Amino acid sequence: MFGRLSLVLALILSGVIGVALGLRPGPTRLIFFSVGQGDCTLFETEGTAILIDAGPKTDAFDAGGRIVVPRLRSYGVAKISLILLSHPDSDHIGGLAAILRAHPGAQVGVSDQFRDHPDLLTTLREAGVQPDRVIWFGRRADAKIGRFSLEIRTPRWVEGEPDNDGSMFVRISDGKASAVFSGDASIPVEARIAGETGWTAQVLHAGHHGSRTASGSAWLDQIQPKVAVVSCGRDNPYGHPHQSVLDALRERGIEVLRTDEHRDLVFEATDNGFRLR
Repeated sequence: MFGRLSLVLALILSGVIGVALGLRPGPTRLIFFSVGQGDCTLFETEGTAILIDAGPKTDAFDAGGRIVVPRLRSYGVAKISLILLSHPDSDHIGGLAAILRAHPGAQVGVSDQFRDHPDLLTTLREAGVQPDRVIWFGRRADAKIGRFSLEIRTPRWVEGEPDNDGSMFVRISDGKASAVFSGDASIPVEARIAGETGWTAQVLHAGHHGSRTASGSAWLDQIQPKVAVVSCGRDNPYGHPHQSVLDALRERGIEVLRTDEHRDLVFEATDNGFRLR
């Protein structure tokens, strides 16, 4: 399973099956979109663009159509190759249909733990994506995108209905510029993934929008980030980010950047790692 999925992912990202071409190569960018209380991040390098999550959708507001699609256009992104969905919460997958209407060639990748999840299946149906067209990731998959490695891990050992704790973990790295994403996974899951992978990263996407249920000590001490990005909405009803998380980050000398206090957070890769533009 690992080998087959890695091959499929590599084919997609290399453009062999025709979905990763069409972008004009430019600077490698990591863009955390300000989508309110939700997640959507763009990673773009050497003509390949990947989204990690798709932003929130409510009855009154669709971040995919109102924010993500126009912003992609403004940043000159002509084609999305792959959309990785960390887990099926509406603040992570709600904008999928609108994004796919603008980028119909994009592939969708999800942990196979969520293959029968009703909210995911409803969203895929609204987006016009048949389940047999989804890349269902097993425990791990890896690919190269130019000089960057893309590593995906899913906590298949989570028992019962996985939901937040089934979140996909993603790391991108070229040895200097690196970033890690953990969806809404909780502290025990973070700790196990930290021990299994030994990952480090310059940029940490703070788990669960800065909730106290994530960003545990074992995770932070393993990753050793220089910067933590918190994706959250202004005056959100959950109190994200929680003060205990902000304290834990700052006690370790980690710079905290928040999407509720900025517009989009745009990083560009340099010879010394990611630099905030």
